[in-house]
Amino acid sequence: MARKTKKQGNVRQLLQLGGLRLGYRLGFALAPGRAAERAARLFLSPPQQRPPKNLAQPQGEATRLVIEGPDMTTTGGPIIAWSWGTGRTVLVVHGWEGEHRRMTPIIDRLTGAGFRVVAIDLPGHGASSGRLVPIPLLARAVAAVGAKVGPLEAVVGHSLGGTATMLALTELGMKARSAVIIASPNHPAHFARGVARLLGLDEAHFALMAQAIERLAGRPMDSLYLPPLLRQLDMPALFLHDPADEMVPISHSHDNVAAWRGAKLKTLEGPGHRRILGDAEALQSILDFVRAESGRAETSTA
Repeated sequence: MARKTKKQGNVRQLLQLGGLRLGYRLGFALAPGRAAERAARLFLSPPQQRPPKNLAQPQGEATRLVIEGPDMTTTGGPIIAWSWGTGRTVLVVHGWEGEHRRMTPIIDRLTGAGFRVVAIDLPGHGASSGRLVPIPLLARAVAAVGAKVGPLEAVVGHSLGGTATMLALTELGMKARSAVIIASPNHPAHFARGVARLLGLDEAHFALMAQAIERLAGRPMDSLYLPPLLRQLDMPALFLHDPADEMVPISHSHDNVAAWRGAKLKTLEGPGHRRILGDAEALQSILDFVRAESGRAETSTA
């Protein structure tokens, strides 16, 4: 009976996707500008969905942080972050469609090693408000939290959260002693094209959608291509990526590491894009790297 229910759910999803694609085909035929705007807003809007009930809470009592400022006004409200533990501060940034609890295994590993961990709910995610949240806005949120809770011993970002973190480090002046970037894309067009494929858009329709995205985001997508920006960094950085990642090709990490002085890439076989957050080897690699860089800092200042 459960198998039948799952099959019925898959059929329902296919029918919904077919209806969505048909709607966009008609929309681009009748009113291409309006359809492009609708597609762009879909791309820039995190799904407003309830988080899974089985998401584990980080261990220990959390302190709720509220970060407000002029850069955050476009979200419709303040940014919410959470803090655990004491010691040197590590900022943790989740990915698209996530929230701070997605990073629980990393949070627990770092607090267990004696670090204070601050985890953000990005705009439009978790407890933070917001509807249209382009990458520059995500980066401003990361930088605002970093400025509030710093100095930062390290920053750890996953997927689009890692992209926002790299933009905060390069364009917004956020400082951290080291960084861990996990399976992060280096160009917003990567995910934009994925949404366009999902909607069944052709190249001409994608061009209109891209123009609408850039208008809503306030800047060209090509200006957010990270390798040219990363050349200014020389802080230690660890990139983690599964070569078989089903969402972000590992070439993105290769290009980022090549541009970032002091960066290195560790490949992990098997965990994919999301399960890497709880992968034992990934967790140990993050802890070893952050602890080693923290130890080097203590030695140099002794």
